[in-house]
Amino acid sequence: MRNVKIVSFGMDSQMQAIPVDNIRTTTDHLLNDKNKRRDLLFHQSSCSFIVRKAITSKVFSLYFKMSQQLRPPSFSSVGKVLYLNEELRDLTVVVPTETYQWKFPAHKLVLASESPVLRSKLEEESVTEIILNDLTPSTAELFLSYIYCGEFQVESWKEGIYLLEAAYNYEVEDLVQKCGRFLEDVISLSNVCYIYDKASLCSLPVLQHKCLKLILDAGFVVLRSEAFEMLNKDCVVDIITSSDLNIDSELIVFETLFKWARIECCRTGLPITEANILTQVKPFLQHVCIDDMSDADKSALPPTILSCVKPNNRNRIGFSVPESLLLHSQCLELDINQNCVYFIGEHLSCFRFSIDTTVYLIGLRFTFVCGTAPLQFPLVLMKENTPKVTMFTQNLSTASSVQRTQINQRVWHNIEILLKQPVFLKAGDIYNLFGVVDVDNDVQCPQAILFNNVLHTACGYVNFTGHGDEAWGLRGLIVI
Repeated sequence: MRNVKIVSFGMDSQMQAIPVDNIRTTTDHLLNDKNKRRDLLFHQSSCSFIVRKAITSKVFSLYFKMSQQLRPPSFSSVGKVLYLNEELRDLTVVVPTETYQWKFPAHKLVLASESPVLRSKLEEESVTEIILNDLTPSTAELFLSYIYCGEFQVESWKEGIYLLEAAYNYEVEDLVQKCGRFLEDVISLSNVCYIYDKASLCSLPVLQHKCLKLILDAGFVVLRSEAFEMLNKDCVVDIITSSDLNIDSELIVFETLFKWARIECCRTGLPITEANILTQVKPFLQHVCIDDMSDADKSALPPTILSCVKPNNRNRIGFSVPESLLLHSQCLELDINQNCVYFIGEHLSCFRFSIDTTVYLIGLRFTFVCGTAPLQFPLVLMKENTPKVTMFTQNLSTASSVQRTQINQRVWHNIEILLKQPVFLKAGDIYNLFGVVDVDNDVQCPQAILFNNVLHTACGYVNFTGHGDEAWGLRGLIVI
């Protein structure tokens, strides 16, 4: 073995001879140690990234569980500190409008813990901005306020619908349920179609049922409204196929389907042609109650439609006034003057009036005074325009809702009745409500005074105009 002289400045300052192979071996060990350290550092870095990602995911999951359990009140108090806090934010929520962009300071951890959809968008650590194109600024504010503070600050049904859609799209389930419960309490004839459409899309069965019940009970109003055209196809199927649809004529179903089909063509990007309209309408024709239609109504249908409809032994319920409609009605109230009463005799004009907006009369409130209640007390509504038409005849003596008060040996009868069928009151026509009793009866009616002639209904404001100097007995007209 060849030896070389290596000068070693040890403590004893003596020179030692070291074999060259030993030097090579030592050098290899040093290089291997360096490579191992480098590989170890790389491995640690990779593991660190994986661990950080795993920890972040775990924290999101833990935070989500805690937020659900501690929202009232622990989470809310923390969320209020973080809400719209610029100092601690690591994310910006951008809501673009036509003119400018709204920017809300936010926190990845909070949004990711509350919304699985937002969590998937925030998985990349480099994300510092998220754009919500499907929200308006006001809806985004309500949405973030709930996520951070647990505050539900919806004031109108329109806000409720927009927030419901946001909560459903971003899978914030507890907010979906809150919106659903809120909308259940604000359903009306003017908004029921819009709410029903969203309830169907967002799978809220309780809200769906309540909306469908009102639509069926008030079918004679709802099917004639423009809002019906906004319903999705599944909703229309549920309505048209129901035997509980309360309508005055099956012809209304056809007229409504034609209007809806035109809008459906627009929604689906199809030209509004007779062929395309027929294509949209055809699936419903098997559910139409053709057997309920008169020959005159059938003759009003286009031949192409009539040829597609076959007898199917389907029938609707009889046209009526369900008690549920009282919750959605308005009453034109008249004041009663107890100091002035008048004998009815054979005929007494109780109230002559006209209106400037079409409505349906579904009931009335009436007061009369007598010693002994008459067996027959017909109240008649007549349209005075040519030709004269009797709109209804109602026997007040058979009313189920009666309050009686004894005053000076005379009995005051306060009656509320629902008509057998809704009565269509046309704008501009003059109507006369009058009572008829036998001359042997001592029935009297107190004077009625109309102070406020404007009524706010689902169709808008309705102005009532009284014709004649006096009104008798009538305390209110119930309309929708």
